[in-house]
Amino acid sequence: MAKKKLMVEKRNILNDMIAREFSLQELRLFSIYLGKINARDMSTRLVKLPLKQFYNSLDALQNVRINYLKTVTHNLLTKVVSFTDPTGGYQQFQLFKECRVFQDTDGQWYFELDAHDKGVWQRFA
Repeated sequence: MAKKKLMVEKRNILNDMIAREFSLQELRLFSIYLGKINARDMSTRLVKLPLKQFYNSLDALQNVRINYLKTVTHNLLTKVVSFTDPTGGYQQFQLFKECRVFQDTDGQWYFELDAHDKGVWQRFA
């Protein structure tokens, strides 16, 4: 079965940050996130997807251990964006503010990721 293609849009500041600071798994998760949002619509910033979809992006033959996933998401939550403003000063903020992995009442596992209020909406669209 062919994998669904996601459209990912990001500015150079994110490309530079990704090249320096993201592991492969963090990059995959971040790319899934970017493919699920509309960078011009803040209401889309909370992304919920089945955990199985993340596993598929890893080409995992079996489920990833929850402790490994916890490490990947923890590292993603610590990413700080820094950019220079027009006055020569700078601004910094965390890229994401919250991650949640949970099981619903039907036993399905889900993953939620929420960007910081200043994240992709104000600077990266």
